[in-house]
Amino acid sequence: MTVAERLASFAAHASYASLSEAARQALKAHVLDALGCAIGALDAGPVVMVRTHIDDFGGAVKNG
Repeated sequence: MTVAERLASFAAHASYASLSEAARQALKAHVLDALGCAIGALDAGPVVMVRTHIDDFGGAVKNG
């Protein structure tokens, strides 16, 4: 089994309860870090260009 297959198997079968306390704390920190990076990048050049490009497509907002 390759490393990628082992990682995929772990991810497919893991649950929050199966993680150690240290892993849970690391998970929380990494999720918050990822959210912070995403929020911090909202005004970055590439993100602004993509949002402008999407706006150029137009369309209607779908509710529900």
